[in-house]
Amino acid sequence: MTRTNIRPQAHRPGRHLDLGKLAGLALCAIPVAFLALFMVGELAEGEIGGLGHAVQAAPLVLLLLLAWWRPLIGGALIVLGAVGLAAVYLLGGGGLSMDVKLLTAAIIFLPPALGGLLLVRSGRASAEPREGSR
Repeated sequence: MTRTNIRPQAHRPGRHLDLGKLAGLALCAIPVAFLALFMVGELAEGEIGGLGHAVQAAPLVLLLLLAWWRPLIGGALIVLGAVGLAAVYLLGGGGLSMDVKLLTAAIIFLPPALGGLLLVRSGRASAEPREGSR
């Protein structure tokens, strides 16, 4: 009886689990999840206007796909979008007090901004040459 030599899989460079990237994508997916819940709820009640939430989520979904493949570029665009939209909201925002505007902006725009920063950090770390890779 011959015995085959079973060795554990060697670590392949570039194929590692990046928790920063996963955490960044998860934080950025929070608004998409809420929009999907709103869409399903409104469509279940027969309101066709619920499809408007899919239109709102589409740009962020596209940015998340970009960030999956290119975390540096996707993360930077997500941060710029979150900060820009927060600024537009804070400068406009109807007749609400600034306290309410700040709290609302933090709830809506802070998770994607932090997620985008994690993606940028992940992209920068993966772009740096690793020790012993020369």
